[in-house]
Amino acid sequence: MVEGDTLTAMKKNKKASVGDKSCISALIEEIRARSRRFESISFSFVPRKANNTAHILAEEGKYHACSMYWIEEAPERVEREADQDR
Repeated sequence: MVEGDTLTAMKKNKKASVGDKSCISALIEEIRARSRRFESISFSFVPRKANNTAHILAEEGKYHACSMYWIEEAPERVEREADQDR
């Protein structure tokens, strides 16, 4: 399941449009290419306030020069937000 807080992007991912010339067309094409690796996939819109933990995690990732994976523990700021979401 792919959730996002950009309604336009979620709508474009649901449609099978070709030749999209919007400013997010490269992002949509990358999502579609990656989604072919899965047996099934769904896209849904969630408001940013319902997706705040993911937003903070993305912000945190901007401070690192290389890709990082948090498997058991996330940064403290993210952990606090996840606890509030529960």
